[in-house]
Amino acid sequence: MTSILKVSEIQDPTNGNSALTVDSSGLVLTPNRPIFSGYRATVYTTTSSVVPIDVRVNKGSHWNTSTNTWTCPLNGFYVVGVNTISNQNVNLQLRKNGVKWKIALYNTQTSGWTGVSDHEVLQLTAGDTLDFYLVSGQLYSDQDHYFQAYIYLLG
Repeated sequence: MTSILKVSEIQDPTNGNSALTVDSSGLVLTPNRPIFSGYRATVYTTTSSVVPIDVRVNKGSHWNTSTNTWTCPLNGFYVVGVNTISNQNVNLQLRKNGVKWKIALYNTQTSGWTGVSDHEVLQLTAGDTLDFYLVSGQLYSDQDHYFQAYIYLLG
């Protein structure tokens, strides 16, 4: 037997918050999906430290600007990305719960410019934290080129 559910919006049972909408062409919108996007507008050279990041988007307020740490709100798969340009050494770690998960950016170039980036899908548990930790080198940023980072729920 086939079941068809014809609704244009699904809300939570108590507050009427829209969890999912479907338009007439079948496009699905999930407006409360956790998402973070941030950047640095200036060069960062403080090694052995968590990188301070300015917020562009912080849907759900899961990025803490005091600790520069993102806290996972619910179990799921998340896309995490970081990119910058570099003309010298850079070693940046993506850390999960304060421990190196992987080297996110690594460049040993000492002349000329190159783009460096990393994009991952991580399975996270509610309460896990992520941060970006500069081991050595510098993260370059100027008025035209930013260090950028993002995290969002894939599903």
